[in-house]
Amino acid sequence: MSGKKPHENTTIEQTYQGFLRQAQQAINRDDMDEAIGCFTEALRLSPSDASLYNNIGVLFYKKHEYDASESHLRKAIEMDSEYADPLYNLARIQIRRDNRGSALTSLERCIAVQPEHIRAKGLLERVRGKDNKTPSLPEEDRTPGVIDDSLLWSHTDGEDLRVLDGLKILHCPFEIAGNMGCTARFLRALGLDATSVNYYSSWLKYRCDVDLKLNELAEGEARKVLGRFAEEAIETYDIFHFHFNRSLYSDFRDLEILKKKGKKILFSFWGIDMRSPEWYFYNQARFLGHHPPKPYFLNAELYRIHKIIHQYADVMIGPVCIPRGVFVSGIADFKEWSLDRKRHYQNKSGFRKNPEKTYILHAPTVSWKKGSGMIVRLLEACKSEGMPIEILYVSGVEPEKAKEIYANADFAIDQVGNGTFSTFGLEMMGWNIPVLTYQNALWDRIRDYPPVIKITKQNFKDQIRRCVELKDSSEMSEFRGRARSWAISHTEYRTKGIPEYVRMYAALARGEEVPQLVNKRWFEQEIRMQNGEKSGFYRYMLDNRVFDEIGIEVSDFDEKLYVPSTGG
Repeated sequence: MSGKKPHENTTIEQTYQGFLRQAQQAINRDDMDEAIGCFTEALRLSPSDASLYNNIGVLFYKKHEYDASESHLRKAIEMDSEYADPLYNLARIQIRRDNRGSALTSLERCIAVQPEHIRAKGLLERVRGKDNKTPSLPEEDRTPGVIDDSLLWSHTDGEDLRVLDGLKILHCPFEIAGNMGCTARFLRALGLDATSVNYYSSWLKYRCDVDLKLNELAEGEARKVLGRFAEEAIETYDIFHFHFNRSLYSDFRDLEILKKKGKKILFSFWGIDMRSPEWYFYNQARFLGHHPPKPYFLNAELYRIHKIIHQYADVMIGPVCIPRGVFVSGIADFKEWSLDRKRHYQNKSGFRKNPEKTYILHAPTVSWKKGSGMIVRLLEACKSEGMPIEILYVSGVEPEKAKEIYANADFAIDQVGNGTFSTFGLEMMGWNIPVLTYQNALWDRIRDYPPVIKITKQNFKDQIRRCVELKDSSEMSEFRGRARSWAISHTEYRTKGIPEYVRMYAALARGEEVPQLVNKRWFEQEIRMQNGEKSGFYRYMLDNRVFDEIGIEVSDFDEKLYVPSTGG
């Protein structure tokens, strides 16, 4: 079901989410009529949500009311021509009506939009069969109760859901880019008891189910609120999914308690909670063409924290700078980042573009991590040389307002400080906006070679010039489509993030271990640190004046880990 917000009003959103939960409960009881009624009520609150029309179409299909089903599916396609599921569902109706030619067209459109749509591929093979018989429909058409909202249900094992029935799942305490709130909503859409709790408010205004806003309270009151919540949570929840290197208490004393009580513990790592600032500087130096010695993954304090988490966590989730873990790629909700939503924000913004200009977007949350100073200087240099570009620099803007600017971009430059793109890059791909980023070879392999425009300082002007020249070409249109398809197939919440989480939760609930890769380099670096071995990273960066080239002041660094400059 859709995870988007129909309205900023909390009461309306709660009512909307309530209709979605009631609809899913009705589906579980095979009460199609009640489910249709609930989705119809949800449509009154969110009339532009194409997934609701798709869901209603599927339910009418299961009731064998094909005219009503086709009407709703065509409405979903009309609202979002890049929405694959209603095209697939429409093909099923056309097969029922023995209209093979129309079904073939619908399936080919579906696969063009979402190349990894496995069920559409299978059905297309049957439609293209050599005999003249009506192609057989998949088993799902003979069993009621499955809603096709971006494959959320079809990628989630029913037995895993039954194992988790009655267990309470908590996501806390630090919201990053809306991940906790969105994950909890999707888990509830599957009928699971999931709650997101954010300790701290911020100007980004990402909303969780509970926002404690501890940073807005006096210190003594904040301790009381946190203490009451933590004590209740320890007794209430069964699965604790922590985010951003934090648990219920800042000193992690809850982890031993949770372990003794048999609770299940997972940690997701998102950014500076799993890598030192030096790694961002390292990638920025590589972007500039330098080759400094590699820094340590972490500073001494982060090594200490990771060791505690490694001791107690059942699962650690993250990429390369943690002692062990499961890699779950960055994930995004591509119903929220659909082309229909992009058009909505374009219309809302009233932005008038000069067709002679190419609009290039850069939107850092934290500018030093993204290498924003270098990016802007290079863009300004391109502009001064006469390239017809306009720079859309977005920082410190609330997400809803920022989307009005994003929607009008021709290209987006994500970052050069991480060796790959962030969630922002995924979201731009969802909106058919090509992404430029510094993508190193390691992240190319880890992420299965995403279609991004790779930039370094050396090729920057050539890549910008090429973007300007090809902005409206068929080549760039094809590239946009490939990027959007890659993002959906590799990082959609409904097919990647949520099913992965459910599988891990269910395995832990059964008492099974979740397989995780051990990062030998993490332990090797820890031994080097304990033995007093130092990296020459800072000596190289200072002696070659790389920080000056990046455009930032040299921060204090731990001389127990790094060799100072020969001049200092």
